[in-house]
Amino acid sequence: MKFFGINSGFAWWRMRLHCSWRWIKKDFAAEFHRLAATGAFEYGGPSSVIWQTRNKFVLKVALESGFAVYKSFFQIRNFHQYLLRPSLSAAEAFNYRRLAGLGFPLPELLAVGETRCCFVLKNSFLLTRFVEGFSSGLDFREGGAHFGEKELLMDFCHGHLRLLAKLHDAWICHRGFTLPNLLYRIDPDGLKLCWVDVAECRIAIMSTRRIAEDMANFFIDLDMLPEERRELIKYYLGVSKRRWTSEQRLFDTLEKILAERSKK
Repeated sequence: MKFFGINSGFAWWRMRLHCSWRWIKKDFAAEFHRLAATGAFEYGGPSSVIWQTRNKFVLKVALESGFAVYKSFFQIRNFHQYLLRPSLSAAEAFNYRRLAGLGFPLPELLAVGETRCCFVLKNSFLLTRFVEGFSSGLDFREGGAHFGEKELLMDFCHGHLRLLAKLHDAWICHRGFTLPNLLYRIDPDGLKLCWVDVAECRIAIMSTRRIAEDMANFFIDLDMLPEERRELIKYYLGVSKRRWTSEQRLFDTLEKILAERSKK
C-alpha cells in the first residue's frame, strides 16, 4: 500500500487510481496506527455502529480525546465507474479540504484511503473528528425534537441557506443538501452550524434548475407552506453575491420539483 501525506494536507494529487493509497493527518498518525492495531476500524470490533447499509458502515470511534467517525465503503458495486475516478471517500475528502479552504464549517479530516488492484476499487474509508453536541436537521421534520418550533427552524434555514448561497457563489453545487447532512448546535450566542457528507459537491455552471434541485433536497422533508419557502428563496437571493436567477423563476422551478417528488 502506498502511503502519502503525513507532512502536508490532503490534496487531489495525492490520490492514485492504479493502486492502493492512504493519507493520515500528521499529528494523528500515531493514534491512527494504534487504533488500527486494536481493530477499532473493523465492523464488529470495539467501536459502535451508528449507521450501516448493504455497501457501507459508519462507526463511532473512541479517541484519546473525544471521538471520530469512521465511514467505510466495504462493498463496491459497479466498480467500473471508479476505474478512472476517485471513490466517494476520496471525493469527499477532497471536498472537505476545498470547502474548509473557503471557510465552510466542517468536521476535521483525519484520514482517508482506498484499496485498489490494477485500477479496480475494492474498498475505501474516511475518518473525521466527531463534532460534539451537534444534532441534524431531522429534528425539524415531523416527529423530530424541534418540530413545530418556527423561530428555531427559521434560524436553521437562514444559516444553512446562507452557506448554500456562498457555495453556489463559488460555482459549486451541493447535490446532498439534505437535513441529515446539515448539523446545528444551540449555543448562548446563537446557532452553530456544521456540514457533513459533502462527497457529491461538484463544480458546475449554475442554473435555476441546479439551484432549485439543491433547495428541493432541503425542503422536501420540512412542513412548510409555499409562502414560507418563497420568503426563504428571497432570503437566499438577498445574501447571494451573484444573480443566478430571479425570485419567480426559482420559486416556480422549486415548486415544480417538489410536486414531482411528492408523486413518487
